[in-house]
Amino acid sequence: MIDFFMVGGTFNPGGDGVTRAFTDRLDRRRINVRYVAYPGTAQFGDSVPAGERALANAIDRSNAASQMVGGFSQGAIIAGNVAAKRPLAGCALIADPLRAEGTEPLNRGVGGYGILGSRRVLPTWLWQVAAAGDPISALVKGSPLRGLGDVAEFASQNPDVWVRGMLDKAQHNGFQPWWNPAYWRDWGTAAGWLNNYLTQGRHTAAYVDEGLCAQLATKVNQAAARRP
Repeated sequence: MIDFFMVGGTFNPGGDGVTRAFTDRLDRRRINVRYVAYPGTAQFGDSVPAGERALANAIDRSNAASQMVGGFSQGAIIAGNVAAKRPLAGCALIADPLRAEGTEPLNRGVGGYGILGSRRVLPTWLWQVAAAGDPISALVKGSPLRGLGDVAEFASQNPDVWVRGMLDKAQHNGFQPWWNPAYWRDWGTAAGWLNNYLTQGRHTAAYVDEGLCAQLATKVNQAAARRP
């Protein structure tokens, strides 16, 4: 058996329509699905590190022969960050805000990359989907929304944590150069991307309605079937 640790999105760490559309299709004969409990709040500066610790601990406690991880939105940040640091049997990401620039999702032809920048996971065990027009996982390079994403990443209920996170990113040149003219786009375009998020369901319903969650589950099931 494979233990598959799923990390839900903001406000829904225990799962929602998007994550269930994926995990409900996993082959339970080979895959044991476990949702990872973590805060799942909008205060990413607190919630993401807590989620990473919870996921790492769950993996360490697993007695299964193999482990896979997955996540949606904030959960994809967590699952991807953990998968980038340790060998696993697989990593399945839905709407990753840190989807690396230049990476091709399973649903080919979707450009852009994560609103929070790029984080790479070894492609040998990474499968991901990104809906076209999703400002969280497929935002164009020059969008001014990237500057907002950099700041929101460190939102925390603890001001000291927020300041320290911002300082650490600045010291390591981690901010996206939205001030560079090559990154500029007009705010009219940004409004269109925001509308995709707020009213068009490009970060939520599109993943279910367009079969992206089902496509991702099929890929995971195929990988699980190949394992001894």
